[in-house]
Amino acid sequence: MNFILSVISSVVGGYLLGISVLTKRWIAPFWRLGRARKFWGQFFRGRTIVVLTGRPGKHLRSTTKVSYCEVLGVLELVSFFKGLGLDVAIYNSQEIDSRQYLENNVIFVGKQNANKATLELSKKMLIPFSYDSQANTVYSEKPFITEPKDPKCPITEDYAFILKGDNPYDNGDKKVLVLAGNHGAATEGVIRYVTSKSGMDYIAGEVGKHDFSGIVKIPIEDNIPKKARPVKETFRRYGN
Repeated sequence: MNFILSVISSVVGGYLLGISVLTKRWIAPFWRLGRARKFWGQFFRGRTIVVLTGRPGKHLRSTTKVSYCEVLGVLELVSFFKGLGLDVAIYNSQEIDSRQYLENNVIFVGKQNANKATLELSKKMLIPFSYDSQANTVYSEKPFITEPKDPKCPITEDYAFILKGDNPYDNGDKKVLVLAGNHGAATEGVIRYVTSKSGMDYIAGEVGKHDFSGIVKIPIEDNIPKKARPVKETFRRYGN
């Protein structure tokens, strides 16, 4: 009898240990996100793909070119999802077919005058951002201008926009997220912002789980984005 009880105890103990490990590995990271789960939660259900800006090479045989800053930003996204035990698939806008957006959440990296996938998206849904002749983001008729204005000078301050909405390629509950800076370093900066605790907390506090749009301001030193700050008056939520 003691032997049987010992075996049962070992089995139960192993089961409880397994549950504990599973909880720590899969559930605890989601718990640590706190209220930021309202913002990101829908992207954790089902498959999420990321589309960064691809540009054709000089020759037909050339490899597709991508922005170094965008790649760094995408690596942040990969690390963020990996930390939650999730994977994302990475594509570039030159090589993806819009049919692949079906039944997926999609994160578009780069603005619509550079990323043709984001441009195509803007024809399917309202993206309330445009650009002036200097490629500055314009929102509600107000330009958010890269500083200094002289293109011969290194950037010291830039802007990026965020847009979350329903995936127009899908009839279900899938979402799209657009993260786009005036320039590459700002795009990297906005990605770092939405995956940082301060950024997630701010967005969740402002818009909860709702669709929304907004702009962040990003200091830049030597082409490296520093801590982004929200432009509070630009954050607007959509839906009930």
